[in-house]
This record gives sequence, structure tokens and C-alpha cells, in this order.
Amino acid sequence: IFDGRTPVTWHRISHYQNLTLTLIATEMLRHGPRYGSHEQAVTLILPGAVNVSELVLSKPLVLWCSTGNTGSADIAQELLAAMARGGAALQVVDSQPDMQALQADGVSACMLLYLNKDTWVEHGDALEKDVRAARAAGLELILVHENDSSKGGCEFGAFFATTPQELIDQGLYSDIAIALHTPPHRAVSLALVAQAVGAIKATANLGEASVSRLQKALNV
Repeated sequence: IFDGRTPVTWHRISHYQNLTLTLIATEMLRHGPRYGSHEQAVTLILPGAVNVSELVLSKPLVLWCSTGNTGSADIAQELLAAMARGGAALQVVDSQPDMQALQADGVSACMLLYLNKDTWVEHGDALEKDVRAARAAGLELILVHENDSSKGGCEFGAFFATTPQELIDQGLYSDIAIALHTPPHRAVSLALVAQAVGAIKATANLGEASVSRLQKALNV
């Protein structure tokens, strides 16, 4: 029954399931008698579904991607490209931000921790140092778990064998990591990451003030 068709993956989180159901319904309609042509465009919109292209930050944010965390900066760029207005209120940095200075200007900050099979293998010592510094400074850690095998995706359980034990004991993985799935579900993953750093659905003026505040704080 799958000849000439690509199976749609079913994931356990509701947002991914909503997309899967939409994709299935779309294919059914495209092959039904009302449309009659596989080339005819069919667009279904599910109320309440997350759409990363509609999300903006309600307040400016600095996102720290450690140089010891290979791949984290790439995910940040994926996020910037996918968000409304190019994520203009989001500034990506590769060194620890000055929390006190940022807070004085109304800018928040957090650290992105990208997890794949090489995360704790390539630059483990440097990353461990940065994670400790982030937690000591009170920075929120946004954990994202790569599931695309072409990008080093692996089972989450593998991290318990490579992550420094002290970080595990201190609750590094107490928060559930956001799964980064392959397309088309990757767009949902990016939307969940955007929401985790404070993004909400865009309105006419929302975002412009955030950009202005971020530029002022960074002296742009």
C-alpha cells in the first residue's frame, strides 16, 4: 500500500501527532474524487497547531551556544531562519553572557544544550565547564535532542553513558529534552524550541519593541 508513497511517522507528543494527522488527511483528500488530481494543491489548517513561522519573542533574548557544544549554533540558526521576522529579537552568542548587564536592560538569556551522539565525546571537558558556569549563573538550559541519524541522532539513554556523572547527579536531565525530528516534523520541533525560549504568536507590533530593546542592550 506504500508503493510510490512516503510513510508518515507517528510520534508520541501531541503537537507532532497533530501534524501527522494533518498530513494523512491531506493525502486522503488529494487522492479522493473531489480533487481528482494528485497535482492539485490541498492545504489543511488544524486549529491550535503550532507554527514556528508565526512565533516571535515577546522580550529580547540572548541565546548562548557554547563553542564546546558542536551543532548548537547550527540549531540556533535553524531557529532564527524559521521564526517570524527571522527571529530578530534573538541574539546568538558563543560565550557566557553578562546576566547582570542584560537584566538591567530588560533582556533575558539562556543556554542551548544540543545533544547528539558526539556531544560529550568531542569537547566534553569544555562543554562541562560551560554547563557548570551557566547553572552557577542561574541561566536556564534549553535541552534539545537530535533524532535525525544523519546529524548524529541517537537514543536518549546513550547520554547517560557519556555525560559527566556529576552533572547527571545534579539533575541535568531532570527536564525533558525537546526532540529534533526529521522533516516535516522538524518544523514542529523548532516551534517547541521557540516556545521554550519564550516565543509567542506574532501580532502587528509585538517583536518590534523587543528588537529595539535588544539593539539598545547590545549597543547595536
